[in-house]
Amino acid sequence: MAAKWLGMAQPLPPKKITVDLSKGGIRVSRIRRDPPPKPVKLLTREELRRRELRAMAIGIPAIALILFLAVFAVSRGPSWTPGQAVIVIRDA
Repeated sequence: MAAKWLGMAQPLPPKKITVDLSKGGIRVSRIRRDPPPKPVKLLTREELRRRELRAMAIGIPAIALILFLAVFAVSRGPSWTPGQAVIVIRDA
């Protein structure tokens, strides 16, 4: 009664939940453990061709750029450049 008079909240009474195991046997958990399977989308020839063209349009310039940068980096590394090399051809 003193708690009500002071305006304080009273603790809630403990709730005891009991489970009767004699009824129904074993219950199966409803928690989904694995994600649902994704639907398989079949590609048409046209969609597959578009993907291939897009991959080629991105891939070929990307590989060319990588090769260019590799050759440029190698040529800048040593103290000489391929333009400074002298090729001597001797007729025997």
